[in-house]
Amino acid sequence: MIVSEFSNILKDPKALQNIEQTKQLEELLKEYPYFQAAHALYIKGLKNQNSHKYNKALKEAAAHSTDRTILFNFITSKEFNSTEVKEVEQSSKEKHLKEETSQTDQLIAKNEILVSSQPLDFKKSEMHSFATWLELTSSTPLEKETPKKTEKRSKKTAQIEAFLKQKPKIKPQKDYQSTIDINQSTQIDEREIMTETLARVYLEQKKYNKAIQAYTILSLKYPEKNSFFAAQIKAIKKSQKEK
Repeated sequence: MIVSEFSNILKDPKALQNIEQTKQLEELLKEYPYFQAAHALYIKGLKNQNSHKYNKALKEAAAHSTDRTILFNFITSKEFNSTEVKEVEQSSKEKHLKEETSQTDQLIAKNEILVSSQPLDFKKSEMHSFATWLELTSSTPLEKETPKKTEKRSKKTAQIEAFLKQKPKIKPQKDYQSTIDINQSTQIDEREIMTETLARVYLEQKKYNKAIQAYTILSLKYPEKNSFFAAQIKAIKKSQKEK
């Protein structure tokens, strides 16, 4: 991909209209894995195609992102989720969706576990679901110790120990009164944050007990979809017994 074409797509993501451009972005990332703008455009291209590669690519984009909040705002924006692809590609995409819908119906009929390969579609209100999904990518590998790092760490440890030997104390204010109940503010109501996306996140992470709990909560929130959620729970329990 030439620089001018990349710049045009960066200015207007709608210019990303064909599969070949997305492949070129994939090749670009192999050479420059920390190119955040390229990651953003690449996942946009995969989303346009409804590609099974999207979920993995999104995790890689998050791993190379300096601010995941910006990434989350991007993937939940109207610009990101609006697709304007060529007619030939659009008809191919519609055919793929019809086939996948048919396969989904068959899975539900057979009571098989449903972990869709379709892109996870996060909404603005689902930051918690997004953070939960990225849990496995949040850890960083341990750095190998070097003599300089060991010496630096030893000096810091010595300074901390010297400070603690002085037995420092923080004197509380006599007239201080807490005006905020932080226990209430830090509690999360699972029923409020539970969404089908979060249930799918648990399935992808193979957290089956949490997935069962999620679908149970969803069946109470959305009784009109009880049969679907019940089928999912049955399928998950069946999968657990087979392992």
